[in-house]
Amino acid sequence: MARVSIMFPSYNHEPYVREALESIYAQTFTDFEIVVSDDASPDRTYDIIQEVCREKAKLHRFEKNVGASVNGRYCYDHCDSEFIALLNSDDVWEKRHLEKAVEYLDAHPECGAVFSWCSLIDENSKVIDNNAEVFRQKNRTKEEWFQHFFTYGNCLAHPSMVIRKSVYEDVGFYSMSMRQIPDFEEWIRVIKKYEIYVIPETLVKHRRCNIGMTNTSSPTVTNSIRDINEHYYMLEHYFDGVSDEYFKKAFGSMFVNKDASTHEELLCERFFLLKSNVFHLKDVSPIFAFMFFNEIYALPGVKETFDEKYNFSIADFHRFGSEVDLYGLNKTAEQQQAYGNTKRDRLRYLAWGILGKDSNLYRRVMSFFGFSRF
Repeated sequence: MARVSIMFPSYNHEPYVREALESIYAQTFTDFEIVVSDDASPDRTYDIIQEVCREKAKLHRFEKNVGASVNGRYCYDHCDSEFIALLNSDDVWEKRHLEKAVEYLDAHPECGAVFSWCSLIDENSKVIDNNAEVFRQKNRTKEEWFQHFFTYGNCLAHPSMVIRKSVYEDVGFYSMSMRQIPDFEEWIRVIKKYEIYVIPETLVKHRRCNIGMTNTSSPTVTNSIRDINEHYYMLEHYFDGVSDEYFKKAFGSMFVNKDASTHEELLCERFFLLKSNVFHLKDVSPIFAFMFFNEIYALPGVKETFDEKYNFSIADFHRFGSEVDLYGLNKTAEQQQAYGNTKRDRLRYLAWGILGKDSNLYRRVMSFFGFSRF
């Protein structure tokens, strides 16, 4: 049995798949197997896979497209090794990637997974950023990572990961429903239990497609909308399974009451953390603070702790509840007040909402209908 199983899910990457696979066969660490699963690529991706995969490869191809999550799960289910790595069919490894990762994991049995710095490349394999700052991370304790993920978001390069299979078996494999952030959601589950390590070297080339072909890392509107929705789900479950001790180690430096230690005080601190809007996607966490307060307020001792330790009353919460404005009603009210309530005012307000207050088209429409004030 090989020591490392490499998950290699592929789809529609004819221009890149050869380079990706050749970077695996060029590794200085050679005790590996490659588990390839192609998601019914309509181009020549699978033909190239068959040409390049000389040995150590388990090949599979779906007859019809099943999606990234099912394709990735197939790879995982056919991994038989102590360690599991992942390379997407459009990314590239440097020669010593596996060697460095396995060396560290062997020397540190307490570590659950290893990552590295990476560079970004474009559609033509040209380096965009030789040391992408977002992935150039220092090492932290698992509790420090928990806070960092909350306040700054994902900063680990997925194709740089080498993880113990036992960790996947313990915390579960990636979400089968997520498309944008299944790796980020996985890292959060991992660091609740295990230490991780980032090798301070650039060992991976991560592709970002901006022209023509796109991938889940491309900055498209569709990807961005889906990314936000998946973050909402992730935040709802962010603190699942987290002990009071772990929570205090992770967020104690951000507590309203630095001496908070009782269970009731830590519940209050979680509310204030969500309320403070320091989550890396702005204006997302306050609604979760609102819901969390409603869940905990009737618990024994919580009301008294809010009152006595934090001077935060139910009236304060009701005022906060009026500020969590999901539908932008305050902004709408301000616009209506600014434009009045006559028929002409409503017409102006409607045009403002559709065309944009500062657009030239809005000004031309207003002039056409005889409005002297825009």
